[in-house]
Amino acid sequence: MKRPADCETMQDIRAEIDRLDAALIALLVERAGYIDRIAGVKASAGLPARIETRVEQVVANVRS
Repeated sequence: MKRPADCETMQDIRAEIDRLDAALIALLVERAGYIDRIAGVKASAGLPARIETRVEQVVANVRS
């Protein structure tokens, strides 16, 4: 892993961007697994798929 300031060539920069993209995709896949699981838990508990207070909380977390 190189810091942006340590990248000297386009190849260095592209390699780091590709590394970050792979890490982001892996995290999104992991997150999707939890989303799939919560859908089943909500259905079993008779909860709606979308809970507005939670949506607002997630948005607030992202903004902070």
